[in-house]
Formats: sequence, C-alpha cells, structure tokens
Amino acid sequence: MLERSLEAGLKHAGVSNLFIEELANAIMRVNYGQSSDAHQFVGSVSLAGAETGLWSLHGGNKKIPHALLNASGASFHNEEVEAIHLNSDGRFSLRFKENDEMPLYDAVILATPVTNDTSMFGFENFPRQFHLPGRFHQTVCTMVQGDVNHETFQFADSSSVIDDIFTTNRTLFFNSLARNYPVDIDDGAEGAPSVWKVFSNEPLSKRELDILFSTINETFVIKWKAYPEYDGTTSTGNFTLHPGLYHINAIEFAASAMEMGIIGARNVALLAASHLGVDVQDRKTQSFHIEL
Repeated sequence: MLERSLEAGLKHAGVSNLFIEELANAIMRVNYGQSSDAHQFVGSVSLAGAETGLWSLHGGNKKIPHALLNASGASFHNEEVEAIHLNSDGRFSLRFKENDEMPLYDAVILATPVTNDTSMFGFENFPRQFHLPGRFHQTVCTMVQGDVNHETFQFADSSSVIDDIFTTNRTLFFNSLARNYPVDIDDGAEGAPSVWKVFSNEPLSKRELDILFSTINETFVIKWKAYPEYDGTTSTGNFTLHPGLYHINAIEFAASAMEMGIIGARNVALLAASHLGVDVQDRKTQSFHIEL
C-alpha cells in the first residue's frame, strides 16, 4: 500500500473512475491538500476520516496532550532546543536557545517532524550524519466569520448554501470550504454562528476571499507544515535514529493523523523502555518515572 498510489489501489480493487475523481480526490484535498497520486495507505486513512462520528473537545483538542502530561507526572520544561549532543558515555545533552544549562538524559524522544524543511535543531557529535528525507506540505487554514457568496457556487440564495463544499480541480485556489459548528451545538442547528473554515495550499488574497464570501466580519489565518508531501518518492522513516534517540513522527510518512501518532508514540515508548532496561510487563516498574 506504500508502493502504489491511492488511484492505482482503488482501480485494482474495482472502484470506478468516477468515485476516484469525484470522491477520493476531493477527500484527499480536504484532509491532506493533495490528490489520489499519494500512496494508498495514507489515502485509505484519508477515506476513513470521511466517516461520520468524528469528535472534538470543547476548548480544543489540544486539551488531550495537556491532560496526558498532567496524568504522567512528568516534569515539563518550556525551552527551545537548539541541538542534541551525544556524550562519550552514550547519554545526551540538550543545548537550549535561551538557557546555558545543558541537562543530561539517558534517552531522548523527538515528538516533532524532523526533515530538512522543518527541523530547527542540530545533532552534535554523532558517529554519522542523519539523512532527513522528505518534506512537509504547507496547509493554510482560513477561518471566516461571514456569509458564503451563494452566486459563486450557483446556489439559488444564501439559505440554499450547503455546509461542505469540496473541490477536485487541482488548479483552484482553495481545497475545501466547510461550516464550523461549536462542539456544544449540533451541526445544522438554527441560530449557530456563521463561521467557515477554508483549506488552501497558499494564503488567500482579498480578491479570492471576496469570491468565496459576500460578507466578511472577521478572519483568522493559520499557516503551518501540516503533514508530509506524499509524492511516492519518500520511504517511511525510522523510529530509532541512534540507540537512546527516538523519533515518534517517523510514522507520519505512512500517514499523518492523531491515531497514527499514538501508534508511533507507543512504539517509541517500548523502544525507550528496552534501551533503559525497563520491563514494561513488570508491575514493580509501572510507576517508573522518567523526567522529560
């Protein structure tokens, strides 16, 4: 599934060209800003994400890692790391940007993309230079409080506008347009605020926003390297960069999703436990505490 495209995989399974062009491509543009040229595994994850029953938390899904951090009992240090240094005894030092202290660690886990276009820190004194394959895809999320321009989409009037508008044309300046409802209001409920989320690969100009919306009261733009470019030329990464140095996000080159991140984190936790000599099946070590 990693060695052939989503389009090829679906055709092999007997799926029609119409389904691929109008549904699979549209869903890939929503979820990954890309097309059915991406490999079949990430495409399958994308299609699975189109199912109903997805959830979100009041106040944002960021509350999940915050709660996990609190439950872990780990110490949290809010520092920007400039470099990871391998010491002669096999342990690691972290060099901070605004702190002269260089604490020692028996193991280091990277929970961030590490590619040439995303990595902001260096590796020092390692026996080999790390090859950081692949690159990440830029996604721009534009939140708009306003009204969709029904004439652009050839709706009869503003009340006829549907909640989700997908695209299949790769030359369009936006990938999708969807109405966002607060988590405590059912989708489609009357009186809900008119807030829309636009995904695009580049920031939208005023002219482009005016094409999509007849009135705009407020906008908020988030631009980030959201997930890898799934162009079929990059192999999946390796969880182990060096004994004791692990990389959770290597799994993203198979597919980028919260669920995939959890699988990657579990794999790395087991690798780190083995490196540290911790038997995760031993009840005596279940309260084992490692400072992060």
